[in-house]
Order: sequence, then structure tokens, then C-alpha cells
Amino acid sequence: MIDSLVYVLKNDSEQGLSALTTINSLAEKHPKFFKNNSELLINIICQILNESSFDNKIKTSAIEIINTLSSSLPVCMRKSNSFNTTYIPILFNLLLDIDYAKDNELSIWSKSVS
Repeated sequence: MIDSLVYVLKNDSEQGLSALTTINSLAEKHPKFFKNNSELLINIICQILNESSFDNKIKTSAIEIINTLSSSLPVCMRKSNSFNTTYIPILFNLLLDIDYAKDNELSIWSKSVS
């Protein structure tokens, strides 16, 4: 089920977003369900976050899944190699990504802060 998530998102973003929301609900109510599959889930989430064609709503939903599991299964996530070596760098890149199309807004904000 989780393996086909990226495929579904590419072909039908609404259905994919619904699937992400459902996975997050499952992670909230039954986090231990993902304990043995955490590496696979993190790798799938990283694929979603790296896909440039996905909008911010999809990426935000994917991040929420990892945040939910990090709260529920902190030891499992902390010990995950994919979490530390792949997810965290991708997350930092997303946080630092600036939309240069809004360069004018950025310069206005920069002047107001100075």
C-alpha cells in the first residue's frame, strides 16, 4: 500500500492527498503499526518531498506523518538511518527554499526589517 503512494500522487493528487491524510490518522491512532516499516515509510516520504511536481499541500501532509510518528515513536525514529541521513537534510532544504518568483515581496520585507 505504501509503496504505491508516489504513483497515486503523480496520477491523482486528490486521491493521493486523501491517502496521506488517512496514513496520518492511522499514525495518530496506531503508531506501532509503522514501527516495523518505519524505514520504508520514511523513504517514501522522502521521495514525495523530493518530487518537484508536488505542491506544498502534499508535502506538508507528508511531513505531518513523520511529525506524528516522531511524537509517538521517538526512539524508533531517532534510531532510523533514513530519518537522520535522508529526511532531516531534505526537511532543512525545504525550510530554506525561497521562491525567487516572489523576489519583489522578499525585497519589500527585507527593507521593512532593516
